[in-house]
Amino acid sequence: MAGHFLKPSSGREVIPVHSILTIIAAPVEKVKNSYDRNSIKTLEWVYKHYYFIIRERSVMIPKKIHYCWFGRNPLPEKAKKCIASWKEYCTDYEIIEWNEDNFDFDKHAYLRWCYDHKKWAFLSDLARLIVVYENGGIYFDTDVELIRCPDELLQYDAFYGFENNDYVATGLGFGAMKGHPTVLSMIRQYSGFHEDADGNMEMVGCPRLNTKALLEHGLQLNGKKQEIDGALILPADYLNPYDDATGRLNKTANTISIHWYTKSALSKRKILRSKLTRPFHRLFGVECFKRRKR
Repeated sequence: MAGHFLKPSSGREVIPVHSILTIIAAPVEKVKNSYDRNSIKTLEWVYKHYYFIIRERSVMIPKKIHYCWFGRNPLPEKAKKCIASWKEYCTDYEIIEWNEDNFDFDKHAYLRWCYDHKKWAFLSDLARLIVVYENGGIYFDTDVELIRCPDELLQYDAFYGFENNDYVATGLGFGAMKGHPTVLSMIRQYSGFHEDADGNMEMVGCPRLNTKALLEHGLQLNGKKQEIDGALILPADYLNPYDDATGRLNKTANTISIHWYTKSALSKRKILRSKLTRPFHRLFGVECFKRRKR
């Protein structure tokens, strides 16, 4: 940054750099401690007007791969194979496991509730956002297999992938520089989640919440490559070439990784049902059973 004064994006006033950095630092630390609604709103205002300063201070997405593994159960063989693929193609990346020993569940009431009720998949939906927001880097679920190095994506402030034409999902894998506003917007989607009088918590899948957040930044629901607020949105063939509904794998020259959908959040009955319906989905389309109900 040249000089000691910088103009905000509106261009209406000149503010000392040290004052801007103080404005940014205070809510960042408060958000990191609790992720309360007011702190997030304050930080989003700062990003809106002064994000160009943060961008100048950051070079790229760091070479870190994060994954979450809660519950202290041993990693299944499929997860070990996927992690081995990360090590094969990302030899100079740091791989970090987040678990009970290094993650604070009291940052958000939703995290604590999910942990206490062993909702590991829903817990990871929010935990992954906080981990990447605070540290920067790439996140993969443990059922994501790399088939080539993702270095080409590190030049962007953030990247996400379409699951299909209607949804973007961070479970496929995503990356961001530390403190990116699109990640904060995704975290904010959980602000209204609270335990009710009966001790229950609303459970919403991450694709709905992730997509809702990105729509606020200008996302177009067309399944096409686009850039919004420095974040690259990738078509499904980059990070999600496997169609779980039909069991078809549609790899292209663009494909970087494959999400194999182990469905850890589903019951054995629902997992079995998804396997039994795949032949029908291939023959008659994924909407065939819905059409029959109508």
